[in-house]
Amino acid sequence: MATPQQIAANQENSQKSTGPTSTEGLKRSSLNSTVHGFTGQKLVLSAAEQAPYEAFCKALEAEFRPCTAESRELLQNYTDLRWSIQQITVQQNNILVIMNAITEQFIESGDFAAMDAALEPHTRRLKTLGTYEQRRRRAAKETLALFNEVELQHKTVQQEQLQKAAEAHQAFQKLHQTWDPKEFGFVCSLPEIEQFLATQQNQELLEMIREEAAKSAANQ
Repeated sequence: MATPQQIAANQENSQKSTGPTSTEGLKRSSLNSTVHGFTGQKLVLSAAEQAPYEAFCKALEAEFRPCTAESRELLQNYTDLRWSIQQITVQQNNILVIMNAITEQFIESGDFAAMDAALEPHTRRLKTLGTYEQRRRRAAKETLALFNEVELQHKTVQQEQLQKAAEAHQAFQKLHQTWDPKEFGFVCSLPEIEQFLATQQNQELLEMIREEAAKSAANQ
């Protein structure tokens, strides 16, 4: 059974712990929701949290690979939301540890009225954190959807530009002339255009192979 001293220690630790990994970060969950960004837009980090946060940012950037300034900004917003959700989860887990210890103590003594009174502030805090978590998860989902939409639009325009540039490149090749795509308003480079044409040719070759394989299978 947890002793009153252990419960008090757990409560004190819960008031000091936050952050997903660092020692110092695990000593700060007493900071209120505004400081942690649970109710606001600003994300506040301690010195100890800075390195794991930056590693988290780099990991998501490597995963999503944003193409434009707008999508990079959206990804940063999504990253901050995900990070704050982790902070909320840490606090929720700490509160549950405390509530379990309190419940164990009062069940042993049989003083259920005192148990309800002792659990009440933690239950209220847990409910508040649950609200913050739901808001953050909803915002993260919406931000990710907008990021995907922006990325898709950019890639669609990019493919259209590459197709037009590739057609121009082939026309200049037939005339045995060199050209600079930038002079004709294209943002893509010649190596990018050539890579695009090579990819197209490979795709066409694969399609021909599939068709031949299908014909061969049908004749057998």
